[in-house]
Amino acid sequence: MIAVTGATGNTGKRITETLLAKGKKVKVIGRSEDKLSHFMSRGAIAATGSIDDAAFLTSAFKGADAVYAMIPPNFTADSFRYYQNRIGNAIKEAIIKSEVRKVVTLSSIGAHLTEGAGVVQGLYDFEQTLNSIEGIDVMHLRAGFFFQNFFGMIPVIKMMGVLGGFPIDPQIKMPMVHTNDIGEVAVKYLLNPDFTGKSYVYVSGQRDLSMSECAPVFGNATGNKDLKYVQFPYEDARKGMLQMGASASMADAYIEFCKALNSGRVGEDYKRTEENTTPTSIEDFSAEFAYVYNT
Repeated sequence: MIAVTGATGNTGKRITETLLAKGKKVKVIGRSEDKLSHFMSRGAIAATGSIDDAAFLTSAFKGADAVYAMIPPNFTADSFRYYQNRIGNAIKEAIIKSEVRKVVTLSSIGAHLTEGAGVVQGLYDFEQTLNSIEGIDVMHLRAGFFFQNFFGMIPVIKMMGVLGGFPIDPQIKMPMVHTNDIGEVAVKYLLNPDFTGKSYVYVSGQRDLSMSECAPVFGNATGNKDLKYVQFPYEDARKGMLQMGASASMADAYIEFCKALNSGRVGEDYKRTEENTTPTSIEDFSAEFAYVYNT
């Protein structure tokens, strides 16, 4: 049996659907049974509760051959890193008490940084927390920039006519990846957990891209033929996040991450290889982007 945290999220949903299609026994973990009902109708076992409750997670992980562990986003957390650490510590305790031996996690590019990584700093902590557990094997998936993050830029395109909102340097190239690809990589390790020790792999998408390269792809897909990317100043980006309901802690952490990205620190440990390259291109994703844009 494979236990999946964040089963209704982007990566967890893909993992669960793929495992069920392969006839595997899956336990889906989430806060709402209603949201898990789709998986239950296909034979999944549901465990509902709070992911920061170590006792609940221990029960949910019990009997699992492998666990997919991730920290769900919480854009309103008063202290974003504290929130990440609270979840990470609960997962650690549950892994120990449930005697799980194989774990695949969702991490991120930049998780090698010991400081100044903003929203990714808690994922460095998460990796180190699980790496401290003796007698288990862990594979951390250091994913690139999610294509799905671009959905948040749609209102800016419609209001201002530019691809904007991020304070990211327009020429910085970085791995960009579809969350379905992350899910498929996770499935590979969950089904064939022959990894040993504490390891990480990058999940890098089809190719590295800059924001300036992304703009014309989305422009062509949405009928905005002259769409250009505009880098927002850090303070403007922060204000925009606050207006959208993010906590000050989350906004500050995001800006810190973007500064680390622009300086080159986030990508200093990353190198694209054939093994970490995944199939979905930005051109493939642009059809999804256009659909959301037009609905």
